Amino acid sequence: MAQVAFSGRRGPLFSLLLRNAALTLVTLGIYRFWAKVRLRRYFWHNISVLGDPLEYSGTAVELLIGFLIVVAVLVPLSMAYGTLGAMAAALGPRVGMALEAGYYLVLFALIQVGFYRMWRYRLTRTTWRGIRFGQVGSALWYMWRALGWMALTILTLGVAYPWMRVDLTAYRLNNTQFGASRFNFQGAGRDLLAPWLWALLVWLVPLAVFVFLNLQLVTDLTQYMDGEEMTDLSTPDAAVVLLPWLAVPILFLRFKVFEFRYVAARTRLADTGFHSDIRTSAVVVAAMVTGFAFVILLGSIPVLFLVVGTGAAMLTQSVIFVTIPLVLFVIFMMSILGYLIFRYELVAAVCRTLTITDPQDLENTVRRTGEDPSFGEGLADAFDIGAI
Repeated sequence: MAQVAFSGRRGPLFSLLLRNAALTLVTLGIYRFWAKVRLRRYFWHNISVLGDPLEYSGTAVELLIGFLIVVAVLVPLSMAYGTLGAMAAALGPRVGMALEAGYYLVLFALIQVGFYRMWRYRLTRTTWRGIRFGQVGSALWYMWRALGWMALTILTLGVAYPWMRVDLTAYRLNNTQFGASRFNFQGAGRDLLAPWLWALLVWLVPLAVFVFLNLQLVTDLTQYMDGEEMTDLSTPDAAVVLLPWLAVPILFLRFKVFEFRYVAARTRLADTGFHSDIRTSAVVVAAMVTGFAFVILLGSIPVLFLVVGTGAAMLTQSVIFVTIPLVLFVIFMMSILGYLIFRYELVAAVCRTLTITDPQDLENTVRRTGEDPSFGEGLADAFDIGAI
């Protein structure tokens, strides 16, 4: 057995994040593509398998070209949605809701294409010991599978979600290559059902009780969709029953950790296997610390206003010059803290707990041949999918 190692340190990462944020601000956002490349190279270079680090060969120009291609698609789509929305406003709320549902359905489909192309691009730009990873399969076929599973998940009130996750993971991993070898994942949705039901029930049961206690609100909303005015605008009763929702993020993280361990255990590369002992507590603690840091940062905004300004009079006269820098400062600091606390700890925890069984097969893998995508992630970058 062999351990995957992570040698990154928060000090160099913090310096890199600060430099990226400053240059992105100075260049009005253009540097963000170069910032992503530098950040990925930091993480890739600090992840070692059998003593040798991963290498990332993607370029900022590729990411920029991919982004511009997607902008050429999204801008006309948004303009068409705005025009149709203005026309539908006169036809009643139901038509507007149907149009909005269709718009978000199209966005969901585009996100699935973007996710698959993101995975393909990053793999083809990743090498280990000179051997490149790769991704075959069809992004469009992945999109249709995702759309079908999403429809089934909605119809089953979320129960089908574990089967959706297993099927999409299987399609993605079974089309992932390393050199001439292909990964193989075999799983079943029922194996993920138990941990998923905890999160689902804690979300659905309080919602059902809330709706039952506020049937008048449901009636008023139905009348509103029929074009009638809402007569009762009173505060819904028993909102306290929704308090269990506070546990949903933790239960969802618990499910994601269980899913990762399951996928690792069911994935093989020829004779090479994988095993992870990552604990839910490590991920939850990192998420809670990050959330607490965000709260402190947002809570400091009034103090920053007073520090930057010299009193209420100056703030009134120069509100734009004070507000814009503070908003940008908060946005960049939240991004920095997100990477420095949660994403750093997540990568470190995954590497600490991930072991490779029968690693000798990795030594014998031959180079893969084939074409790689010539431009970057595009849709994934536009929707900010995929963290690092």
